[in-house]
Amino acid sequence: MYQRDYCIEKVYASMHINLEQLVTLSTQIVMKCCIEKINSTMNIYSKQLLSAIVRDEPTAEPSLDVREDSDESNLTRPTAEPSLDVRENSDSLNNLTRPVNQPQVLVLKCDHCPKTYASKKSLIKHKRKNHNDDERDDDCEETSEINFKCAMCYFKGPNYIRLTRHMTQSHDYDDCIEKKSFTSMEEFGAWKECMESKHLVSFVNERGVRKLVGGKKILLECHRSGYFVRKGKGVREEKKSCKIGAVCPARMEVLISDDGSVGISWHENHFGHEFDMNFMRLTSTEREMIERRLRNHESFDSILDDVRDSLTRPSDFKRIHLLEKRDLWNMLRKV
Repeated sequence: MYQRDYCIEKVYASMHINLEQLVTLSTQIVMKCCIEKINSTMNIYSKQLLSAIVRDEPTAEPSLDVREDSDESNLTRPTAEPSLDVRENSDSLNNLTRPVNQPQVLVLKCDHCPKTYASKKSLIKHKRKNHNDDERDDDCEETSEINFKCAMCYFKGPNYIRLTRHMTQSHDYDDCIEKKSFTSMEEFGAWKECMESKHLVSFVNERGVRKLVGGKKILLECHRSGYFVRKGKGVREEKKSCKIGAVCPARMEVLISDDGSVGISWHENHFGHEFDMNFMRLTSTEREMIERRLRNHESFDSILDDVRDSLTRPSDFKRIHLLEKRDLWNMLRKV
């Protein structure tokens, strides 16, 4: 009996010791695991804090909530607040960051046909080409364009075409165009001098030469066309200028081909001035003759006497017979 009781007490004692050891061991294991998880969490938080300081951004506080049913990934990283999905909200973000400018398509419709254009320039070009229409007013009103002024009113146009159209509609001007062709420049020059002497006009080149494919183009304008530009200081009395302070529509459009042939479009009729011989210019042949005699140091009196003696009939009177010493002085400065 005594031995049996002793054995039972021994068994209970050993079981109690094992149970305490088991509890102690389990507690140590759990505490050690928790300490490791807390340390790893603190390390992650310290790294986030350091990176946030460098970027100057707010950081989210880590969650130290350790749950029995949570897996290891939830214990090793802190919980963060949900962020916006950039892909889903890309349109709204773009609308907030920059304004959306929708292109406005301008539709201009022609008044004469159903065609439409996106620019006013194209519409005006279409009207001029297909309908012979221009949106600008052709009345005698002052406009902002100052290149080509009418000699009879305040109209100012951008080119010869607009000026001629205005004169035709408002002042009964007849734009007579004559086309001629010549085999060489010498033939054209001889015809030009004869025509100028007959009509008491001169056509001069004040715009240079325009190069084209297969030739070149020259615009010869009426010498009375244009504006007087004062060069002196107003000390001496000024002579009357040949410029009419407007634009004369008479002109020659000369096209010179590479083979030497010449074709012209001659706008014959003048407008806004009279035909005065005092404003005529010497022909190139007459000027060359006088300049040659000036180079030979001939006196002014001898040159003037020879010029006046050349007039045998009143019908042969020309601009050269009005030559004066003042004209010779001007020519001598250019020799």
